[in-house]
Formats: sequence, C-alpha cells, structure tokens
Amino acid sequence: MRITKEQLKQIIKEEFQSFAEEQELREAEGETPQQAAERLKSMPPHRLSSVMMDFEDMAAGDTSLQQYYPHVKDLAAFAREVLSLMGNEV
Repeated sequence: MRITKEQLKQIIKEEFQSFAEEQELREAEGETPQQAAERLKSMPPHRLSSVMMDFEDMAAGDTSLQQYYPHVKDLAAFAREVLSLMGNEV
C-alpha cells in the first residue's frame, strides 16, 4: 500500500492531536495568559522547552500558531505576557 504525502500529513496530524488530548496539551478555548502559563508549568521539561520556543517566536511576531489561539487579538502581546508569567522576559 502506498501512502501519499497528503495522507501522511493527515495521519501525523491525527496522531499528534490524539497525543495532545491524552497529555492535556491542548489550549483551552478562550485561555487567558495566566491559564496558559499554568498549563505550561505543568508540562514535562522535555516538552516545555519546545513550547517556550514557540511562545518566544510568537512574542517576536510569528503568527504561524494563531490557529491555536483564535480568541487572541494580539498574539505577540499574549505570548509576551505568558513568558513574563513564566519568568522569561523577551
């Protein structure tokens, strides 16, 4: 059986979503910066480092993760506040 690139992308997306749900890594709808910081504080260190890099990128203006925070109007400000609550200044 041959898998197309699109099928592989879909499989990976579904597997990641399943993993995220199991690990409670998904953002809560309408999550505040305080709630996001609390969620991050409960993550295992190996996962936290990559998530912190994502927030640093968002604070610098990257909007590639906007889909995960549709309720946030200013993604950079949201990320800066989360980082500040985590003790990281950008």
